[in-house]
Amino acid sequence: MSNLFLGIDTSNYTSSFCLVDEQGKKQMEIKKPLTVKEGRLGLRQQEAVFQHVRNMETVATQLNGISGVIRGVSSSVSPRKVEGSYMPVFVVSRMLGKLIAGLLHVTYTETSHQRGHIRAGMEDLDPIGDSFTAFHLSGGTTEALRVDVLAETGAFNEKMVFESSDISIGQLIDRIGVYLGKPFPSGPALEAMLPKERGREAFDKRHYKAFFREGQLNLSGLETYLKKQLDQKEDPQKVVFLLFENIIQLLEKMIDEITEQKEEDVLFTGGVSSNEYIRSRLSELYKNKKANLYFCKKENCTD
Repeated sequence: MSNLFLGIDTSNYTSSFCLVDEQGKKQMEIKKPLTVKEGRLGLRQQEAVFQHVRNMETVATQLNGISGVIRGVSSSVSPRKVEGSYMPVFVVSRMLGKLIAGLLHVTYTETSHQRGHIRAGMEDLDPIGDSFTAFHLSGGTTEALRVDVLAETGAFNEKMVFESSDISIGQLIDRIGVYLGKPFPSGPALEAMLPKERGREAFDKRHYKAFFREGQLNLSGLETYLKKQLDQKEDPQKVVFLLFENIIQLLEKMIDEITEQKEEDVLFTGGVSSNEYIRSRLSELYKNKKANLYFCKKENCTD
C-alpha cells in the first residue's frame, strides 16, 4: 500500500483535508465550505469553530475509504508563521491533527495557513526560481512576501515586503458585494457583473482611490468611495468595474516597486487570485515588463 501524508486546515471559510503521496501528488481532497447567512460578512470565530466540528462527520466518512497508509500529519495552526499569529478556528486543525497522528503513531508537524497557500501556488510551477515574491490575496490577507526556498529540503522561509494597514482586497470585494446584495464570499458574483468590453480607457485618474505609497497600503478610502457611488445611484456594473480596476492598478504599483531594480518572479495565490479578470489584466500589463507572473491553479487558490 502507498504511503500517504495528511494535511488539515480549518480556516474562516473552509474545512480542508488533503492526502498526498511521497512525491507530493494529491490523492484525495475534501473541502467543506462554511455556511454564512445571507447579508452577513463572514462568521464569528465561535460559529466557525462549531461548523468545523460539525463537518468532521462528513470528512471522517470520506477518509474512511482511502487506499494507503498515513505516515504523517500536518496541520495549519495559525494564519501566519510569525509570533503572536493566532485565530481560534485553527485550534480545530491542531487538535485533530495531533489526535490522528497520536492514534496512528506517526509524525505530526505544524505549519501556517499562509504557507499552505504559497505551497499550493508553487505546485507544478517548475520554472519559478528558488527566490521569488508571493502575493497572498485572500478574504483576510493582502500581503507581498519574499520567499526563499531551501535547496536541501524544499522547505521555505518568507519575509514580509508589503501588507495592508486596514482591510484586505478580499474583504473589500466582499463588503461591496454584500452591499450590492450578493452572497458571501462575493468574488464570483461580482466577477460575473464585469462588462465584457470595457478596458482601462474607461478608467481615469479621478477614479483611482486605493492608496499605496512608500510601502504603505490602504483600502478603506476606496471602500468609502465605492459605497458613496452606489448610494448616489451610480450604475452597479460601473462601480464593480471601478473596484477591480483599482485593485489591478494597486497591484501594478506594488509589482513595479518590487521589480524596480531587477527582474523578478512573482507568484499570486489565495482566493482572490482565482479571479479571471485580475489574472488576465495583470498578464496583459506584464507582457513586456520586468516581472514574470505566475498564478496558482484556480482549484488551488481557495482554502
